[in-house]
Amino acid sequence: MVQQCVGWIRWMSSFHIWNSRCFLLAPQRIALSRIAHFVTRQSIQWKPICCFSAAKNEETKPFFPRCLSYTRFNKSDDEQLLRLRDKEQKTWLEISTELGKSISSCLSRYQILKSEEPTNLHFTREEDLKLKQLVAQGLSWVEIAKQLNKPFPHACKRRYEDTLKNENRRGEFTKEEDSKIVELVQKYGAKWNLVAQELGTRTAHQCLLRYERVLRPFLKKGAFREEEDILLMKLFEKYGPQWSKIEKEMSWRSSVQIRKRYCTLEEQAKRNKNPWTREEEEKLLALFEKYGRKWTEIAKEMGNRTASQCMYQVSECMERGELESILTWTIERDRELKEWVELYGEHWVYISRRMKHFSPRQCQERWIQIQSS
Repeated sequence: MVQQCVGWIRWMSSFHIWNSRCFLLAPQRIALSRIAHFVTRQSIQWKPICCFSAAKNEETKPFFPRCLSYTRFNKSDDEQLLRLRDKEQKTWLEISTELGKSISSCLSRYQILKSEEPTNLHFTREEDLKLKQLVAQGLSWVEIAKQLNKPFPHACKRRYEDTLKNENRRGEFTKEEDSKIVELVQKYGAKWNLVAQELGTRTAHQCLLRYERVLRPFLKKGAFREEEDILLMKLFEKYGPQWSKIEKEMSWRSSVQIRKRYCTLEEQAKRNKNPWTREEEEKLLALFEKYGRKWTEIAKEMGNRTASQCMYQVSECMERGELESILTWTIERDRELKEWVELYGEHWVYISRRMKHFSPRQCQERWIQIQSS
């Protein structure tokens, strides 16, 4: 059996099929990687080729792990998941292969869809405070989920580790963190919990996304060429907004790059180049008061303006002093800002989402004024 595996892997490597990301689905790639590890443990003097590397020297190829799709489930994914599990009675490995997502994410999503109770996964400010208190008491995640009336313990764990744990940083990654993540990935592979534990400043999910979207080897950066734009639009017509599937066809770009480029092309096609009228500005200011800095929602209500146009026009109105009534700090707003800082620390991007009308810099500057006074 071992000799057959060796011959199979050598045959694939001789034709460079192993290096093709489009040849195999993710679960199959993982299975082949495990076969390669098994072969090396049998003391066979041959080094397997990593299917995610494009290095020319086969003897010194580093291991660059890739993960399964981490995009959210959409409506069609949910329908396909229920059909494959309930009607066709397929295994979780087969379901994972067809959907292009990990087995654990498929299983968790299936439990959510089949749950008879409402999936109360959103956390309020009071629940966040209680969650921090329960974790400080040393309770298990199962007990914490029961006390918070949440259906899944892993949702509570994820909320605490990604949002409430103060030692996990937010904001931009430093050069030292990036180099450390690359070093740890080469050491541990795709074991993100170990990577995050040794890094010490980020969660496992943050490390995964940073590596996949920015640090992954052979990831092309910079402006899109005209040929890439044409290919992107053709793939969007085929798959729709399923960015992970489009990424498999455009493996030199990340799903985030692809999504942002598509949004840019869409905005350019819809852009209204006419100057703003006073009626449009009044409607824009009313929507800003209603939605805050949710530019996508505002653009939908405006109809003929893009999100970036709405954002820039609001900044112009702000410079003219037309938003003083909305953006004036009151005693109630100062008290609310203090509560958010006590809960989330000085994570201004996260706090600004709760303050609705104020940007992260405005929240930070106001907090410095409160501290100095």
